[in-house]
Amino acid sequence: PRRTSTEKMVAMADRSRLVNTDSSSRMGLRTIWQSTTAGSGTYGIGSINRIGNELIIADRNNVLTDLRLDSGEEIWKDGSLPRNETIFGIDLFNTNGRDFYYVTTDTDVFVIAADTGYVVNRQNMVRIPDTSVIRAGENLIFGTASGRIVWHNTRVGYELKANKLASGIVNGPIRVGKNIIAASVDGEIMMMSAGGGQRFWRKDLKVGIRSAPSASRDAVYVA
Repeated sequence: PRRTSTEKMVAMADRSRLVNTDSSSRMGLRTIWQSTTAGSGTYGIGSINRIGNELIIADRNNVLTDLRLDSGEEIWKDGSLPRNETIFGIDLFNTNGRDFYYVTTDTDVFVIAADTGYVVNRQNMVRIPDTSVIRAGENLIFGTASGRIVWHNTRVGYELKANKLASGIVNGPIRVGKNIIAASVDGEIMMMSAGGGQRFWRKDLKVGIRSAPSASRDAVYVA
């Protein structure tokens, strides 16, 4: 029999999903909750960030929705962030007994009250991020397109430390215990202290690196 438009849409949706109704049943999985966010309609989801017992969902217009992880209940929704900026990281900090989300974009770090979603402050960026962000103590660490590794201090709202590779960083620095490792597109690898920023070693492989490194306790692996 001919399928209705609704049936065709359901079939298309199932084919586009990594896990659909049939495959989840075969794997013994079940849906415990669903939630509608700002990006559920036209714009779609840009990123999902798990922070403690909450999920911060950013749609492609930079509207943020805060959901409870266990139930999907909406805590708040806010569209104050500029629509055209790229979000590189969302991190939770406690200041004077209050929780705040620090949202790193390509122009500013926006400080958002965790209980209401309101933007209460913004910190200007000296350098434009080009990678994901790592949190270390009071600092947000990221790489730039020119190969600079920046420690943006959230307490003073300014870049306090930096290190440098000769070319752009591949996908961002990674955390290895109390240290971070960054690799450049031209084949340099460097390990630094996450807290102090001092360089421990630097190696030039003299070959291009295409993806972010991985690491164990004893070794760094690059492709």
